[in-house]
Amino acid sequence: MQHFARSVDIVDSGTFDRTRQLVHDYLQEQFDAKYFELSIEHEVNGSPGLRTFWNSEKREFSTHIWNTDGTYTSQAARCYGERKSLWVVDDEKKSLQTGNNHRDLWSNISSLPPYRSPVDHTPIFTSVLIPICRPNGRILGVMNVDSSHYYEMKDFDPEELRVLADALGVLYDLEEIHKMQTQGTKDALDHLGRIKELAGPLRHITPQVFVSFSDRADDEVVGILLEVLQDLETQPRVVTWRDIDASGQIGEQIDKAINDSQVGVCYLSEPNGQDGYQDNDNVLIEVGMFRERDVTQEQDTCLLIREVNSPKCPFNIAGVRIVYVPRTTNGLNDPMFRSELKSKLKWTIANAV
Repeated sequence: MQHFARSVDIVDSGTFDRTRQLVHDYLQEQFDAKYFELSIEHEVNGSPGLRTFWNSEKREFSTHIWNTDGTYTSQAARCYGERKSLWVVDDEKKSLQTGNNHRDLWSNISSLPPYRSPVDHTPIFTSVLIPICRPNGRILGVMNVDSSHYYEMKDFDPEELRVLADALGVLYDLEEIHKMQTQGTKDALDHLGRIKELAGPLRHITPQVFVSFSDRADDEVVGILLEVLQDLETQPRVVTWRDIDASGQIGEQIDKAINDSQVGVCYLSEPNGQDGYQDNDNVLIEVGMFRERDVTQEQDTCLLIREVNSPKCPFNIAGVRIVYVPRTTNGLNDPMFRSELKSKLKWTIANAV
């Protein structure tokens, strides 16, 4: 029994009830037990006490540990209070209900509190009470076995009863842990249910990328940019300024598109009418809107594309990721541009989503 108690990991109420019944049946056969009880420490009317956890009579008892004058209220209370096992019999071998000369054979405690019979129909001749002690000096309660036969301690191995009490204490603790874990799991599931109700419908988020460029921007650069975006594994939803409905308030619609987008890609440059490039004023404003959000969120959500042959930018974009359009004497370096663009787009989208 003790080996079983210290080997199992999970003890639910059914396991504990079945084990306890096996112990009760064994004590009935070997000890002529007419009453078997486990009482657990419990506060009674604000004072330390014992409460019946289970007994063979299917009754419930609760008692204080001490009377108002400081004496123990019962033999079980004394067993609990002094953490000493009791083997109570009557000196004249009378039943404990009728005898007046009770003595303790186990711990030799004198001046025992009166015996209170838990059964009315059967004479009790031997009452054994064992404190159920747990690790770290904690006392859990008391195991009580009452027999209809008179037994001296030499007639029965008291250590066997002590081991049974210890094993039941281990199982009780395991059952309490299982109850707490089960309740904790239930509470967690209830909490998840409440979160689910508050969260509303599930949103499937596809990153949205707002692409800004001048109407005079290099169509080859814009075309490669849109192709690279569509080929990304994330498959973002791409919105360009050209997708804005011209019949509405364009400024408000662009503001909304930027607010709804996780990432902005802004191609600043447009031809300046000579041999170089200039930054488009409208695209610069949209870059500023993304930069304002980046500062608030403390993350980069904007990628700039710019021609190398461009004037100094009118505001600080030194901390922004920039892809400079690679050009040679033969024109745009398509492979290099695609490679760098894809790499920085993947990083920016992953960082922003």
